[in-house]
Amino acid sequence: MDSRPWLNYSIHTPTTPTPNNVARKTRKPYTLTKEKEYWTDLEHDKFVEAVELFGRDWRKIAAFVGKKTAKQINSHAQKHFKKIKKDGTNEYIPPPRPKKKAAHPYPRKAIQNG
Repeated sequence: MDSRPWLNYSIHTPTTPTPNNVARKTRKPYTLTKEKEYWTDLEHDKFVEAVELFGRDWRKIAAFVGKKTAKQINSHAQKHFKKIKKDGTNEYIPPPRPKKKAAHPYPRKAIQNG
């Protein structure tokens, strides 16, 4: 036996992880927080009318429709507009909102003539 303990390498502990020695995290089970809500024909008709009135203002449309949140309205609108484009119908699609300009854009480097 050697008196220098730093030379005693453990041959049983691998230096690189292998599938056998890696502890796996267990995933949380997927649970539905609430039942999926389908759009009624009345809600959809109100939605279409609200889009013509308010454009892409999801909060106003949500208030007009009644039972849906702005996020639900946004999601429904996305699917609805995609379907309109695919089917080629002449239903109204409001133009996208203009992009906001950055309040503090990154400074540009000055171009030096040389």
